[in-house]
Amino acid sequence: MLGGFNCPWCGYYNANDEKSCGRCGQRLPPPGVARLLRRLGGPRLLATKTLVFLNVLIFALQYLDAQGAGANPLERMPASTLLRFGALTNGLEWSEPVRLLSACFVHMSPLHLLFNMMALVQLGRVGEEGVGPGRFLVSYVASGVAGFAVSGLWYQLGEGGRPYITAGASGAVFGLTGLLVAGLAVRRDPRWKEILVQQLIYSFLMYYALRTNQAAHLGGLVAGVAFGVVFWLEKPSWRLAGPVAIATALSALGCLASLVLPHTSPLWKQARAMELRYQESRRFQEAPIRVNPAP
Repeated sequence: MLGGFNCPWCGYYNANDEKSCGRCGQRLPPPGVARLLRRLGGPRLLATKTLVFLNVLIFALQYLDAQGAGANPLERMPASTLLRFGALTNGLEWSEPVRLLSACFVHMSPLHLLFNMMALVQLGRVGEEGVGPGRFLVSYVASGVAGFAVSGLWYQLGEGGRPYITAGASGAVFGLTGLLVAGLAVRRDPRWKEILVQQLIYSFLMYYALRTNQAAHLGGLVAGVAFGVVFWLEKPSWRLAGPVAIATALSALGCLASLVLPHTSPLWKQARAMELRYQESRRFQEAPIRVNPAP
């Protein structure tokens, strides 16, 4: 058969009737699928732009939901709204594990979202250019999940089960910092120490300014370093292309599922009902008392 197509893993040009790539040896998908995979990996900063879009979209939906619940989301995001879109609270890490990922797209305030998205874009310009969109997405997802898993253990063991509610992309963002730090360290670039110290200082400042989740930060950072060592030491660069493609597809599906499944949980509906009862109670207490004058 005449004609050919580029391998989606390493870019080598193969004939249409080839079953395996002549350079990397990976099994080739059908030509149409291969061309689609190549296009998906082509646009610059595809993963970064997609992640920023999802985070901003979810916050916009949170804002509308909070207004519908009678709250001012610029002052306070209701617990029911946070839980509806995937935030974590005591024990949900294990009873509803999809929230380990969905919480990476939920934010407490516009300032919380702004800080995380600024960091995500800055890291994406270097990290995604270095390892590619698939590996960047996998690092974001895995670091975010690892960060909130560590956070759940910390609140359960270190904090003695103290009530909490937590969410945000910062654990995943710190994972991307770990990805970048590992890349610099592998290439023996001394800047890795400076970046690591800056991020740790930033983490503590964020903690005192916004009471951020330090356990999620550190858990995500360690996971990101681990992925960074693997991806930056990958020789040749397409050696793990097959497993990475599968992991990328699973990460993308996981992101989509995590944006939908928390809405099916009864927990946020219970929290919403309690909030509405509290609002009604306050309105009743604040209502003016009118006493009819005696005849």
